[in-house]
Amino acid sequence: TVGGFRGKVVEINTRFTVVRSLDGIENIVPNEAFVTSAVLNHSYTDEANTQYVAVTIDFNADVDRALAVMLEEVSRDRPRIVKGRKPWAYVDSFGDSGINLKAAFWLADPVNGSVGIKTAITLDIVRRFREEGIRIPYNRLEVVMLDPHADDDAPANVQPKGSSAGV
Repeated sequence: TVGGFRGKVVEINTRFTVVRSLDGIENIVPNEAFVTSAVLNHSYTDEANTQYVAVTIDFNADVDRALAVMLEEVSRDRPRIVKGRKPWAYVDSFGDSGINLKAAFWLADPVNGSVGIKTAITLDIVRRFREEGIRIPYNRLEVVMLDPHADDDAPANVQPKGSSAGV
């Protein structure tokens, strides 16, 4: 990662370096950026990196059990997950509709993409949550109807000043 661009260096010239992202976009980065800004090397000594799977559970759900299920699913024997590096699951934050959880694991070959394995793990977590009775909430919106004829500061059920109910 350099100058906001992340990818694999595919070409180095005297004036610029070509960095190809995982989606195939090639960024032409001036070599000056490698000297004047921070450079993150994601594969200098080890290609593996951490991947995250996020899910929100209902406020009334069993958080401990949900975390255990997520940890079981990211710990399953999957060919692309690094063995010997312990995965983890944790409470990330409180959301508008529930409790946000994340599970993390080490992916051995991120250069081959992460969407497929993250999707497989997420689907397994959803299946297990259904089996365990752990609910994934949906956003609930409250709509408040305002009286267009009322003063801006007046509640919708209060008549504007100077009006009478019978007129």
